[in-house]
Amino acid sequence: MIKFKLFLISLLYGSTTYYFKVTNISILYLLLLYLVYSTALLFMIKKEILATIANLYFSQGFTEKAVPFFEKATSLNSKNSTLYLNYSIYLLNNYEYKKGLDILLLTENLKASPITKKNIRITKASCFWLNGNVDDGIATLLSVINDYDYINPTTYTTLGYFYILKEDFSNATLFTNKALKCDPSYFLAYDNFGQIDFIQNNFQDALKHFHKVIENYHFVDSYYYLATIYKQLGDLPNYEKFKSLALSSNINGMNSISLDQLHNL
Repeated sequence: MIKFKLFLISLLYGSTTYYFKVTNISILYLLLLYLVYSTALLFMIKKEILATIANLYFSQGFTEKAVPFFEKATSLNSKNSTLYLNYSIYLLNNYEYKKGLDILLLTENLKASPITKKNIRITKASCFWLNGNVDDGIATLLSVINDYDYINPTTYTTLGYFYILKEDFSNATLFTNKALKCDPSYFLAYDNFGQIDFIQNNFQDALKHFHKVIENYHFVDSYYYLATIYKQLGDLPNYEKFKSLALSSNINGMNSISLDQLHNL
């Protein structure tokens, strides 16, 4: 659509120049008409400009700078599906779960590239989970796995975690193993195994899994469970160590632990 608008304006610019040249009308009128065209062009593509700026800021990690552009572009009913995807991710990270889902649902009738459509569905699954609907989150990810040839380890791990929430440890293990089969170096998957062992009070096995995670990532969830386990085992030095690491780590609305859990260590 934006390409068509630019083509139309360019055509008008060119034809106007030709008309004024042939008819020998004053250049002042030509300049005034160009000003009108420029204003119309800016108005026509304003939504696209705002969406582009928002997505650029977001992709570069300047998420707070992206927010006013997200808000303005969505209020103007932008047709940029990536805009809504990125805005939804921002909202989920910042604990605005209901709004994140509402924003993402606005993409349902918008055109999108195949990879964007896939990521919208994956993000929608997280929206369902964070809004307390784990079953729909599971169903959504299973449909994604069924519809696409390639699934990344993060998606498999997320699905495994959803099954942990349902205490379906068989499927949790199945999909977590799929994540590691997809990428053996994706050590974050071991956090799932650690949580399964923690729930079943297999603390020594849980410790091994969580330590495997933190050897490769600074991961607040694993730090939290390590501190919790060491506290229960009466190992106060390690408890204090991992509590400190947990409290100094980054956390957002899409972690498996909450701010309240973290602050109540």
